[in-house]
Amino acid sequence: MLVNNDVKEIFEIGLQSLRTSVKDQNIKSKLTHYFENDFSFAFGESGILYGLKILGIEGNEQLLNKTMVSIKKQGDNSSICSLSRGKLSALVTLYYCKSYPTLEYQIMGLMTKKLSDLLIEEDMNFSLFNGITSIGFLAIYMYKLTKNMYFISVAKLVYDTLVKMQPCVSKYGLAYGHTGIALFLINSCVSKLETC
Repeated sequence: MLVNNDVKEIFEIGLQSLRTSVKDQNIKSKLTHYFENDFSFAFGESGILYGLKILGIEGNEQLLNKTMVSIKKQGDNSSICSLSRGKLSALVTLYYCKSYPTLEYQIMGLMTKKLSDLLIEEDMNFSLFNGITSIGFLAIYMYKLTKNMYFISVAKLVYDTLVKMQPCVSKYGLAYGHTGIALFLINSCVSKLETC
């Protein structure tokens, strides 16, 4: 059983590991190259940035800039709306870490385009990791950061689509199943209450 001292020690080890990663000039060699980009949330730079921000470690301009360059270099070749490796989640993370003024509009444009594409697909992807649910989830998160009602309208469109279509997906999984969709629906309801 973990006691407070153990938790403290584990936390300190984690913090030290993040600090070491950030100081390392060759951070790219430390990233997991499991997917096609360096900026991915699950395996790359934007995930590190998110962790640093959550832990209150500020001022890492070099990694912010490196992540932005990685995103620009990749273009639209990655799975845009994938929560784990997509461009949209990386941009939302950058906005969370440092509210670049033009980034909000870039996110809005990308979100609109990808949602429009997904809604007209014959075999619509509903999953939290790669489908319309991921866009809805990121829209709620952006609303909480910006208070821009556009993001609530995107989340509402996703919500309405899910309620209307009642997708048949795998029973349990968070990434591709009902659990991920339920997580979005619950967050959507909470956000609606907050906007009233």
